[in-house]
Amino acid sequence: MTSIERTAYPRFSRAPSAKELRELYTPTPHDIAFVTTRARGDGPQFALMILLKAFQRLGYFPNPQEIPGAVISHIRAVMRFPDDLVPDIVSRTLYRYHAVIRAHLEIKSEGNISLISPVTLNYLSTH
Repeated sequence: MTSIERTAYPRFSRAPSAKELRELYTPTPHDIAFVTTRARGDGPQFALMILLKAFQRLGYFPNPQEIPGAVISHIRAVMRFPDDLVPDIVSRTLYRYHAVIRAHLEIKSEGNISLISPVTLNYLSTH
C-alpha cells in the first residue's frame, strides 16, 4: 500500500529520515537568494524558507503548526541560524509570504484552482 506521503494529497512524514530532510528540505542557493531578497532579518527569512520548502514539498501551504520540528531544525541548521531562533510566522505576514512564494514559483490562481507553471510542476513531481 502506498504511504500517505506519496499520494495525491501529500502530508509530512511523521518522522522524516535524514535522507528525506536532505533531499526535500535543504535550501538551494536559488531558494536562499529568493528568501534573502524578500525578507529582512533572521526570523522572517527563517519563516519564509520554512514555508517555501513546505510548499515545494506538498504543493500547498500547510498550517505552520503542522510542520514537523525535524524539518524546522534541519532548515535552521542548514541556514546556520542560532539554535534558539524561532521562525517569525505571524498572521500579518503569513499571507504576504504565501503571495511572494506563489509569485516566485509562478503559481496563478483562478477561482478555487491553482495553475502551476511547468517548471514548478516538474519540481513538485520529482521531489
